[in-house]
Amino acid sequence: MALTPIRIAWRLQRWRERSVPCVGRERELEIVREHVRTRRPVLVTGATGSGKSTILRALYGCWTPEGADLEPLYAEESRTQRSLMRHLLVNLLLSRGRLGCGSNDARRSIVSLVELSRFVTNAGLDDLMQVLHQNLPRDGVVLALDHLDPAHPKVATMIEAWLERVPVVLAARRPEGLGRVRWLFPSHAHLELAPLDSRSIHTVIGMIAAELRLPMRDVDVNEVTRLAAGSPGRLCLLMRTAANQRYWKDVGVQWRLVALDVRIHEIGQRDGPE
Repeated sequence: MALTPIRIAWRLQRWRERSVPCVGRERELEIVREHVRTRRPVLVTGATGSGKSTILRALYGCWTPEGADLEPLYAEESRTQRSLMRHLLVNLLLSRGRLGCGSNDARRSIVSLVELSRFVTNAGLDDLMQVLHQNLPRDGVVLALDHLDPAHPKVATMIEAWLERVPVVLAARRPEGLGRVRWLFPSHAHLELAPLDSRSIHTVIGMIAAELRLPMRDVDVNEVTRLAAGSPGRLCLLMRTAANQRYWKDVGVQWRLVALDVRIHEIGQRDGPE
């Protein structure tokens, strides 16, 4: 079921308000920010929980070489042209307060989410595309596209056109599933998030434990390292579970479930389709 503009706006507000530390991925975040500042596209790939979405969220606070803030226009889980444009139009309406609509002779404005909902329901794809291009500035924005399905040829064509106007950061699990969009990003613009090594995980465990006020004596570092499997997302989940339950002995069932999830994930990565 497609998300309505009001629902998208609610999710975006939560996304902006949630402070998600980019633990273990500071170097990769700086690489992405440097690409964005210099108006270069970047493709971020990696397994589930590797930090792709967190890096996109951390683009808030990025700035242009002239010192101006960059406004991320965020879209997630879009499978069609209409869904993708709906997300971007909501972003533009929230950041600018109104959207210009129509030709110069019959120009009107969309100033509320209710009006936008009515418009995207009744308008055709060409009308949506026209409004998006009318309101998409050439400076001061970055498109942050998270978990899309750009293998769809029409979505791929849209992304190709946007690459000529604004910087684009695209996050996906595997580059092989991107179709021809993969070749729109040069090899030097492809950032793969490798699993964290044990040393980095130990450092991150200490950071998260301090933030959660969790005594290190309550943390089985070796067990957490093994279960995290190099994934920052899974590592944060494990540490939050420990903080909520206080002691590892109280969460034995949950540890077994997470261990099973790790094994399933590893089998899928090894035996999944190429």
